[in-house]
Amino acid sequence: EEITEINDSAKNETDTSQFKKQENVDASTSNPPPSTNEIEKYHLRQVLKTAPAERHQQPLWSTILALASIMLLMSTLGIEYLVVQREHFSQHPYFRPLLTTICPQIGCNIAPRRELSLLSIVDNRIETHPEAPEALLITAELTNRGPFEQNYPIVELVMTNIQQEVVANRNFYPDEYLPTFSRNNTGRFAANSSTQLELEVVDPGSHATGFEFILHNNNY
Repeated sequence: EEITEINDSAKNETDTSQFKKQENVDASTSNPPPSTNEIEKYHLRQVLKTAPAERHQQPLWSTILALASIMLLMSTLGIEYLVVQREHFSQHPYFRPLLTTICPQIGCNIAPRRELSLLSIVDNRIETHPEAPEALLITAELTNRGPFEQNYPIVELVMTNIQQEVVANRNFYPDEYLPTFSRNNTGRFAANSSTQLELEVVDPGSHATGFEFILHNNNY
């Protein structure tokens, strides 16, 4: 009987051991270790959770410094463009004072103001040239009504026939209609002043019954 009891006890212990092993196998099967992909996703979630807090911890002065740097860069680029295009912007009433302040500091020149509507030709008359029988001498008064000096304009003379068709035209530069002006002259047409101009042209004959003046901007 004792031998039988010992055998039964050993059998029970063996069954119990096998049952525990089976439980361990079942547990390991039902809860497998996390895969590499799951671990990476876990770390990514942790980073996303902590990233906003880290961003909020950035000092305010660094943001202000970044904004100031951007504004300084934009201002510098704007001034450079203004200086490069100063020929155009110098005629604008808003930008001209700014260029007047900037250019003396960096050594650039500003074109004089131009306003053709303030220039006009009056008291014109035409006659035979006293020294050239086949030429005409046209005299007129060129007036600057503006409160600022300007470049002397290019004067275009247009001759027309009775049907108002153009029979002759020519551009005259300041050195051609002002006796005391030369090509190298940089003199300006003074504000609120007048000057006498003289044009010498070939007589177009009886085909020309009228003429007119057209003024153009002159850059020199």
